[in-house]
Amino acid sequence: MKKIAHLVKNPCNPDWRVIKAANAGLSENTAVKIFASAQPNVNQQEIFDGIEIYRCYPKFEYHSSAEDRNTVTRANLFFDSPSIISYLLDLLINKISRNRFPVSPRVIAHQRISRYVKKIYMNDILEFAPDIIHAHDLETLDAALTVKKKINCKVIFDSHEYEVEKNPPAGFFSKLTLHALEKRMIKKADLVITVSDEIAHELKQSYSLNEIPSVIYNVPSKRQFESAGEDDIVFYHPGKSLSDLMSYKYCGIYIGLLTINRGIEDSLRALSMLHDHALILAGPRNNITFFNSILKLISKLGLEDRVFIVDNISKGLIGFISMADYSLVTTLPVCKSSEYSMPNKLFESIAAEVPIICSNTISAPKFIAEHNLGLVYLASNHFDLARVINEVIKSKDLRQSFIASDSLKAELSEKNQYKSLREYYLS
Repeated sequence: MKKIAHLVKNPCNPDWRVIKAANAGLSENTAVKIFASAQPNVNQQEIFDGIEIYRCYPKFEYHSSAEDRNTVTRANLFFDSPSIISYLLDLLINKISRNRFPVSPRVIAHQRISRYVKKIYMNDILEFAPDIIHAHDLETLDAALTVKKKINCKVIFDSHEYEVEKNPPAGFFSKLTLHALEKRMIKKADLVITVSDEIAHELKQSYSLNEIPSVIYNVPSKRQFESAGEDDIVFYHPGKSLSDLMSYKYCGIYIGLLTINRGIEDSLRALSMLHDHALILAGPRNNITFFNSILKLISKLGLEDRVFIVDNISKGLIGFISMADYSLVTTLPVCKSSEYSMPNKLFESIAAEVPIICSNTISAPKFIAEHNLGLVYLASNHFDLARVINEVIKSKDLRQSFIASDSLKAELSEKNQYKSLREYYLS
């Protein structure tokens, strides 16, 4: 029986791209297992959509009792020194230039996560003895290649984003360090896949790859098409309900992580000029500082009644999106990864047959224009966003014209997008 391991830097609770890739390898002749990171109050072992998720806990104890099995990632000055030096150089340049150049400790976090995955997951992966390791994101690739050396398995590298140019932007020296890390490892992978044509071309050109990486779009999973009841929709503010939401003439929706550089502030400012509209913000709220700033902005603009904040939705997401009059893909073009992104919300909105209003990044607007799926506005310009929203909702016929063709829907199905990956798994 062929064994396929997926390595994830997060707890996979769930990570839909990982779940879909894992599902693609399921057959009567395969065993598929996801290795993820530990998280308090989340089961160490779980069966999700028929796939085993195993969350790897440290096998050593410090900072907590054995029962808690919690760990604190400590600095390792020897292994972290290149990333620390890169970060300090960027910080120095940032201070000298009076904050005119970006600086982010992401390169340090990257090294520590990568080392954590390699150290903590290793014994469990080797015990499973996979024939194929699917490494999701760059932080897991070093561990996958180490296993490859030991047992001669194949390695797939899945670049969920353009790592070197990811949001938030890192400084010049940090990017150099990340580039060197990725360059050292990417050519050792047996197959490279990513999420957009532009990222695929950047990876091939930057690292002189023999073949251009395969592209698998972040299309919705089967579970997101399932029907859901009102109890599956959890509102952040007590007392708010779907009936309150439906009392407004028009409704827009933003789906995805509520964090910086996603254009959420522009969506709220545009809403303040659209008095018969409501706005749904649906997704994880991991960045508490940012979320609090959003709550303050909502209050400042007097939008408390018209903004509906909803917990992350898994089951029934497509049906929920379909209730909206338009979907907002408001990514800010702050880095190449943002400009080249083809986010989940784009394909979820296509499946829900909702017109898409997209900021003028590169990849997503090109796709929208090619398939007539919506309109584009100037990023960071809430006046232009309000103008485009009005243009979309002024005519029902116009909104109907933005529905994807049956052939495009078929192309963007989970089955078709993951067909080539399944063939690779089972070959």
